[in-house]
Order: sequence, then C-alpha cells, then structure tokens
Amino acid sequence: MDPVTKWTPKQVVEWMRGLDASLQQYVASFEREKISGEQLLKISHQDLEELGVARIGHQELVLEAVDLLCALNYGVETDKLKNLVVKMRAASNNLHISTSERRKISSYDGNTSHKPPNEFLTSVVELIGAAKSLLTWLDRYNNI
Repeated sequence: MDPVTKWTPKQVVEWMRGLDASLQQYVASFEREKISGEQLLKISHQDLEELGVARIGHQELVLEAVDLLCALNYGVETDKLKNLVVKMRAASNNLHISTSERRKISSYDGNTSHKPPNEFLTSVVELIGAAKSLLTWLDRYNNI
C-alpha cells in the first residue's frame, strides 16, 4: 500500500467510495476538487464545509475515517524506516564479514595492494545503496 501522502485524487475518491453510504453524496465534490492524499490527511471541518459536507455528523464520520488513515499512514512510514535500517545493518554486517575473511587469509599482506575480490566490492556497493536510501528517507521532509 502506498503511503496516503502519495495518494492521487483518484485513490482518494476510491477510498471515499468505501466509506459509509451516507457519505457517498460527497464523492463528486472530492473528485471535482481533486483532493490528494496529502490534502486529505490535513482536512478540517472548514475544508469539509467548503466541499459541501455541511452536516456535522457527516463531517465527524469523514474526520474519524481520516484519523484512521493517519494512523495507518504512520504505520506504513514506520515500517519503511525499519526495513531501511534492517537493510543498512545487513549490508554493514556483510561488509564486516567480507573484510574479516580477507584478513584471515594467511597470504594477506597489508603492505601490498591487490585487487579486492568481487564479494568485497559488492558488499561496499550494497552498503552505499542502503545508506543512500536511508538518508533519502530521513531527509525527505527537509525539502518541503
């Protein structure tokens, strides 16, 4: 599932169609105004009123559903961070193991330069890729 902040207006409309039958009358307003996932997560009573959701009970239903989406979105984002950290840790461990194995070889001479084995280079590339993904994720809100 995509994070809600990345939802297109079409995905928001599909989500609206899954809500209570009493709210279906507002689907056209959300579609017409092209409400994105990011806008949906920040929606207020005033915004709903401007979208034609005048009844307080209907506003509350929409806002409760949005609160659930916020919790779900937070869970998706947290899982993504955990996955990135796990990948970073695995890449770091692979590089450590590759380096340790190379030093255990009796023919290893620290003063002589040799072409590193492919496994070592692969470990370095994996670590750089994992670090880049993690830093991109951590830095994503600084550019807003």
